[in-house]
Amino acid sequence: MKTFTKPLALSLALSAALAAPAWADPAAFTVLTLEQAPNAEAMPALAAQLKSLNVDAVSVRQVQRGIGQVDPLQVLADGLGYEYRFIAAGKDDGQTQRGQAVLTRLPIAAESGPDQPGLNYLRLDDGRHTVAVYTDAGAGAAQLPALVTRSRLGAPAVLLGAVAGESAKAAGFDPARVALEADASYFSDGFQAASSAPFKVEGSTLHATLLTLAYAADKHSEKPWMDTTLNADARAALLLKAMTEDEKFQMLHSYFGLGKDGGPLPEGAVGSAGFVPAVPRLGIPSQQSADAGVGVTNPGGIRPGDFATAMPSGPSTASSWNREVAFAGGATMGREAWQQRFNILLSGSVNLQRDPRNGRNFEYAGEDPLLAGSMVGALIQGVQSQHVISSMKHFALNDMETRRNFHDVRIGEQAMHESDLLAFEIALEAGRPGVAMCSYNKINGTYGCENGYLMNQVLK
Repeated sequence: MKTFTKPLALSLALSAALAAPAWADPAAFTVLTLEQAPNAEAMPALAAQLKSLNVDAVSVRQVQRGIGQVDPLQVLADGLGYEYRFIAAGKDDGQTQRGQAVLTRLPIAAESGPDQPGLNYLRLDDGRHTVAVYTDAGAGAAQLPALVTRSRLGAPAVLLGAVAGESAKAAGFDPARVALEADASYFSDGFQAASSAPFKVEGSTLHATLLTLAYAADKHSEKPWMDTTLNADARAALLLKAMTEDEKFQMLHSYFGLGKDGGPLPEGAVGSAGFVPAVPRLGIPSQQSADAGVGVTNPGGIRPGDFATAMPSGPSTASSWNREVAFAGGATMGREAWQQRFNILLSGSVNLQRDPRNGRNFEYAGEDPLLAGSMVGALIQGVQSQHVISSMKHFALNDMETRRNFHDVRIGEQAMHESDLLAFEIALEAGRPGVAMCSYNKINGTYGCENGYLMNQVLK
């Protein structure tokens, strides 16, 4: 006789109930909200219902789970092929955790993560629309209206679980946008309407509601690529169709933002490391890039009156072993860059310190790939929290500054993946930078920016 553990038995029951889910109606975003988690015995029936219902997300308002024990909601998500996130409401008591859970069948394109308290943010992508999902567990009520109303993307946003009634008004919520009074879900104007209906969970007495949020009509008929409800690929495809050949080529070339040989600045340039002109007729802004290894630079005082904070060196920050310190430093640089009209910071150096004579050691984060990747990833998060793109660099093996345009780094593939590339992988996953800068040196005989293996097989 075969014996199954309870978690395995639950997994088998779920697997028997499920097949690959189909995509839902792209005209609306659907959420099933549950007051609390069903018990393990009710999970197979709920799984079958969810397969039939095919909602985009499931929000479980009150979750209590034992530390070190199997989480039935995680098992449910695994069986459905959904992503699962638990958002803790506060510190645990050593035995249990309390909070809120979100299950979603849509890919999670980005999230705030545990090192950004109060945001509790997921960016979902259904292949056409992008939706910002916020939860209230652990967040201050005063922050929530602004987070939802002015989503970081300008995308449709929904808050799953918020204060209701008079408390909602006091916190600054628009009563017209409270989708569910009982569950107090709140949505932005990226959605044009909300409807809800009671939902019966089979074999359970739990209160549940099905929420349907219709996407707002397109307000960008003349420039459809400006519609932030679309994902990046859809917007880029629309934009490319509208661009001339000259405009496309212009995007492939960057001017040195200081002027050539001491001459005048390129028209429209703020004055720093790099500049790509705007395309006003298409709504494409200029790209203004500033160097910022340890603070926003102002080379030669080319921008009179612009000053910036001199940050600690990379090794000094890394020696704190504190990602919050790195995040704060990145946020400071990002804020000062934005104030000086830059939208890209060439900041986020992940290269390892291999030689004490390297002239860039002051902006790197040490010799260990785990430490370097973790600290620089947090710095990148900080920069990009201020609406400024952070450029992770120099990919890869820019470990000697002297004659870096000429020297050739010789390294085996395994050694490369266990050292420098590991640091970049950690920083990339933690920081999700908007830009990656390739290195000027050669790697095993091929320049970094021309290295097909590194560019196409590793980075992309």
